[in-house]
Amino acid sequence: MPRLIDKEKSQRTQPMQVICLGMCRTGTMGLYWGLNALGFRTYHMMETMLNGERDTSLFYEAYRAKYDEGRPYGREDFDRWYGQYNAVADIPAAFFVEELYAAYPDAKFILTDRDPDAWVRSMHKTVFAFGLDRSMAVLGLFDRRAIRPIYLMCYKMAHDLCGYPDNERIKQYYIDHVARVKATVPAEKLLYLRIEEGITWEKLCPFLGVPIPDEPMPDGAKNGPDHFQSVAEDFMKRALINLVQRTLVYSAVPMLAMGIVYFRQRSSALRLPW
Repeated sequence: MPRLIDKEKSQRTQPMQVICLGMCRTGTMGLYWGLNALGFRTYHMMETMLNGERDTSLFYEAYRAKYDEGRPYGREDFDRWYGQYNAVADIPAAFFVEELYAAYPDAKFILTDRDPDAWVRSMHKTVFAFGLDRSMAVLGLFDRRAIRPIYLMCYKMAHDLCGYPDNERIKQYYIDHVARVKATVPAEKLLYLRIEEGITWEKLCPFLGVPIPDEPMPDGAKNGPDHFQSVAEDFMKRALINLVQRTLVYSAVPMLAMGIVYFRQRSSALRLPW
């Protein structure tokens, strides 16, 4: 069966230098901002959502190829997917630990970590609250290019990988992920960062071999539930606008109605006091 990635003509334009394999909600947004400030071009879930249909579809295909069926992505595939970037962080990268290490063994690797119970709470407030919302499932029936891949990926991650809603299984998935990274990447190639101890220029820059900037390290703590909600809503707005533009007038009205329902629900759902 033809793969979407095989249709891509993009090639790597610069060497892959930094691979951050920490799971989402472990300070990866601050790391993304920080790497970009240092001059790297970093591929993060933020980029997946900003790039839209192409990247969300490739993400879901790569996820299924590893965990469900198909041929797992290798170096040539990753180069086609995000060859214009020389660093990766957050998901999608965190789902492809072994594959990315095999593809780019000469890169420098970073693992961000945090208290597992705090990670579970953060996931409930953000990724699970957004990705498992019923309106996402309904809207995904109409938008199979952007919304549906994100919904299906979130659903599979939550239920198939993490064992949602069992908090102990979710916690164990996270613990196993950290152990997998440490078992895959040799210690001399891996920078380990605990967000409770702070992610600073002084820890990051010597490992990367770059000068310490004068400006402060971007504060990853700003990526709390409110910031996550704003990013998610921006993605949904753009996806809905693109969907309406592709849809006949008679079906655009129900799409807009579903969108209104979605945003009304989101105004409170992502702020639940977990």
